[in-house]
Amino acid sequence: MTTAAPQSTDPAPDQQANSRRPRRLTVVLVALGVVLALIVAAVVYLASTNQPGEDNPLRKEAFAIIESLGGTPKEIPGDDSQPYRIVADGGIEIATSRDAIDAEVVRIDAVLEERGGWLDSVPPEVVDADIALHRSKIIGGRPAVVTLMAPVYPVEAGQGPSHVDWALTFTWA
Repeated sequence: MTTAAPQSTDPAPDQQANSRRPRRLTVVLVALGVVLALIVAAVVYLASTNQPGEDNPLRKEAFAIIESLGGTPKEIPGDDSQPYRIVADGGIEIATSRDAIDAEVVRIDAVLEERGGWLDSVPPEVVDADIALHRSKIIGGRPAVVTLMAPVYPVEAGQGPSHVDWALTFTWA
């Protein structure tokens, strides 16, 4: 009587290797899923920071600064020509003397310094506005800017206005 050799129940070596390691397709699909999730999260975050609302990190910073200056903050939703922004409602009325403007810049700078993180930055090149202050800060991982700017109105020599309304504006860079 011959006895049959016992059959091994272990899978072949090729099958063992495949069962222990994830397949390449599985790894690729998981990686694509992670990348897609990160992209969706970034889009949701950026969309939320461009909309008015209490959760907007720029709003929180701008409201605190404008209120510290004694102003009333106002959110303005973005449109086709302007980005989402927060302004000091009614502007800041400053006498046209350079000393008065410089004194206001010092006052605003003191509040920005108290909040921390605001750095002097190169102002945009505009020909129809006087820019007295331009600072930038990273808020929630995104660059933001604050600008103190007044429109320049053409006036005849010696005929300057008695005051100028300056806009203190916060926007994303």
